[in-house]
Amino acid sequence: MARGPVRQCRSRVMTTSARTAEVEPVPVLSIAGFDPAAGAGILADLRVFGALGLYGMAVVTAVTAQNTEDVTAVYPTEGDAIATQAETLITDIPPVATKTGMLASKEAVESVAAFAARDRLGRLVVDPVLASSSGAVLAEEGVLGAIRETLLGCCELVTPNLDEAGLLSGMEIVDRESAAAAAQVMRKLGAANVCITGGHWHEAPVDLLVTAEESIFLEGKRIGG
Repeated sequence: MARGPVRQCRSRVMTTSARTAEVEPVPVLSIAGFDPAAGAGILADLRVFGALGLYGMAVVTAVTAQNTEDVTAVYPTEGDAIATQAETLITDIPPVATKTGMLASKEAVESVAAFAARDRLGRLVVDPVLASSSGAVLAEEGVLGAIRETLLGCCELVTPNLDEAGLLSGMEIVDRESAAAAAQVMRKLGAANVCITGGHWHEAPVDLLVTAEESIFLEGKRIGG
């Protein structure tokens, strides 16, 4: 049944010669937690994928009990269950790219890394979610080390916030220079590219993108709410 939506959900695109062609939406995968408030996790990812015209798919790594103010419980999915979900899905619909979010246990990280190491996930974006915006811890002991040791070396891009970048790099980030140094540490750990998101800066939010060729600070404007 999973084949139907990919083959049937097609969009008509006008060519320059005014003829139409059928285009299959690109399949992309979110491997993340379930946030019932839809502010993060697979529900938020699927909403973004749809807005971009992509065919979104999901593997659930944890179920949380939360609302817009607080996380009251986290129920991690076992590593074997994550692997079974992923194997069943991508055998039928291989993703062009995959984004990981909340990986609540070391076993979850290792399960995802095993697929990435066999090039089963397409281009991999790792969002190392370690805590919620309200401060609730979302990852068990051992997750940080597993991400450093097994997942960074497989990813096209890692997107930590300032706190996560400090934990992954083992550095205290206090300014732009230390953020740039932390990004280079993550690249040495294997990440092809690093984007440190600046929503947690005390000043105006600034994202830092570091690639093999350049480092770019992307300045934004803080939005209230």
